[in-house]
Amino acid sequence: MSVFNEYSTIYNLLYTDKDYPSEVEYIHIILQKYGVKNVMEYGSGTGIHGCLLADKGYSVTGVELSKGMFEQAKKRIADQKKENCFSLINGDIRTFTVDKKFDAVISLFHVISYLTDNDDVVQTFRNAASHLKQGGIFLFDVWYLPAVLTLHPQNKIKKIESDDFLLHRITEPNILYNKNIVDVNFKSFLTNKKTNNSVLIEEKHFMRYFSTPEIHLFAGLAGFEVIESEEFMTSSAPSENTWGVCFILRKK
Repeated sequence: MSVFNEYSTIYNLLYTDKDYPSEVEYIHIILQKYGVKNVMEYGSGTGIHGCLLADKGYSVTGVELSKGMFEQAKKRIADQKKENCFSLINGDIRTFTVDKKFDAVISLFHVISYLTDNDDVVQTFRNAASHLKQGGIFLFDVWYLPAVLTLHPQNKIKKIESDDFLLHRITEPNILYNKNIVDVNFKSFLTNKKTNNSVLIEEKHFMRYFSTPEIHLFAGLAGFEVIESEEFMTSSAPSENTWGVCFILRKK
């Protein structure tokens, strides 16, 4: 997951079209259903989801491994004066510890799909359970096996432009069928429009796709039960056309 140290330099530009408010509203509805007030976020990135959750009255603790993203999130929290409701930990979601129990652990934007090793998944699930109150929930979204094998990841070119920068990103995925992993290769060409200087940033992301039985197995090993699964954002039943599935686990 160290790829995110370099990736953080262009992360916010890449996702300027991402509908964070709608995603947080979707999560908010689920959290309210289970009476959640304080939240730990695994893979808090640059802090956008966390700040929006804080706006809705949650006490948020974010955990982010990438130093670059962690620093951007700290600045965002300070700029928005949310230090009293959003705290950060620069740590590994598999191994960090904090002496506090939460109503919910959430992990958004496919963070769990970056855990390509079974031991890492179990370790992360158990760590989530250790930070939850009895009956607390663990909510996360992952790439869904039926959809990956039906739709197949496609080559893409994305162009994003801001006042200062022009970004062209080429995505070339490759399915590793025997590992349940998609090897996603990115080439990002970033041009400073004021100086006309350009830089190439190359990244390789290994994304695991999960089946429902796998999630049930990992949940049981960590002391959870799966209580809901649905298409992320729409709440529809998962199908072979559902790329991102949201799972909700409860600590036994």
